Amino acid sequence: MKRILIFLVLIVSLIAFSAVRIKDISTYRGARDNQLFGLGIVVGLNGTGDDGISYLPAVLNMLEHFGQSIPREDLKSKNTALVLVIADIPPYYKLGMKLDVKLYAIGNAKSIENGLLLSTDLYGPDKQVYATAEGSVLPVTDETQGRFKIQGIISNGGTIIREIPGNIIDKGSTTIFLLNTEIVDSVKVAEFINRKFQTPIASAVNSEIVKVAIPEVFENDLIGFLSIINEIEVVPNETSLVVIQKSTGNILYGGYESIKGTVFKNEKFEITITQNTSILDLIDALKIIGLDVDEILNIIQYLKEIGAINASIVVI
Repeated sequence: MKRILIFLVLIVSLIAFSAVRIKDISTYRGARDNQLFGLGIVVGLNGTGDDGISYLPAVLNMLEHFGQSIPREDLKSKNTALVLVIADIPPYYKLGMKLDVKLYAIGNAKSIENGLLLSTDLYGPDKQVYATAEGSVLPVTDETQGRFKIQGIISNGGTIIREIPGNIIDKGSTTIFLLNTEIVDSVKVAEFINRKFQTPIASAVNSEIVKVAIPEVFENDLIGFLSIINEIEVVPNETSLVVIQKSTGNILYGGYESIKGTVFKNEKFEITITQNTSILDLIDALKIIGLDVDEILNIIQYLKEIGAINASIVVI
């Protein structure tokens, strides 16, 4: 068993309580990622492309269905490959925004690396074109998607050319859902939004929901309006609260609370915590010694359960 001694002395003169951004503690009604797809041709391959035979009839039908007309001869060269092109659009975007696109070889190409994707239309579920993609193909390692073993990626290879219908806005307002009311309640969020815009556009529907009217000046700039709201900082309800981001292990709020001296032990390692180590210092130290996020969160939760941490722990 690996023994680790964490001996940290917390020296704090005066620390002001931090705030959390609305974007870190909430989501919007109707907000969702959108996946676009299309069929394209990668050219410039050095004999690693498709044979252009086994899939040809079905492929041509698919291409015609999506409005693409590619000559048969272009699909018979081993220097070309037919690919499925996929891009994910985040909930908030602007026209002209660049996207990473992934490519999956449909035929029997051996590789599509270093090829060039010709301009390809990307469709939504409604069969409308919302983006285009093109560019040089880079390799993707250690990934598979079903039967598609040969893959590639084009960084910033997609461009949004049309707005995607959504339901974030309903009758001139948007609705914010709080992820955890232990952090902050809807009344306080509405208060900070109204303070930011200096007008009563936000109101609490219940403890978890805030309804926000879209000011007239932002009717044609919804993304700009939501961006402002996302960056508004709100002071949480409690000072004895620690908010940790699940994906990274980073502390979004708090973390200055001291941990009582104790020992954490499992089959892999033993950690001894001495003196007035803070939660923030402990997490930093655990990252330095190479623990992953799940291991760190397990340790924090254990310390909370045994009473070594006297603060509310919220993981979002």
